[in-house]
Amino acid sequence: MSQENVEIVKRVLAAGNSGDFETVLALHHPDWEGFIPQEYPVAGTWRGLDGVRGFVEEWLEAWDEFRVEPDEFIHGDDAVVVAVRYWGRGKGSGVEITDRWFYAYMLRDGKIVSWRPWSERAEALKAVGLEE
Repeated sequence: MSQENVEIVKRVLAAGNSGDFETVLALHHPDWEGFIPQEYPVAGTWRGLDGVRGFVEEWLEAWDEFRVEPDEFIHGDDAVVVAVRYWGRGKGSGVEITDRWFYAYMLRDGKIVSWRPWSERAEALKAVGLEE
């Protein structure tokens, strides 16, 4: 199941980058929960498919352009951690940002049931039981 989960995460990242938010929603479990840390402009806990939709809408409101490029996938039975680089151009300001984060996903029934970005690889791995 772990390689299938990697493929699901790849699909959700590609769908997000292309603006295909119906696919993004379809790949998330109705019981989804996302915890977004204070470093993000939309910090807080988001739940359910309405939470997925709300998070994505609020996040994208801040950007004229935004994309996520995965560098590495680390997986276990029901967990995937992705090292990502992202790039964005702020709405109105035109300021460009780049950063590296580690996205920790848990999956159930072939869908993403939780997601959290971490600034440190070890923290992301530990959060989903994939300690190095």
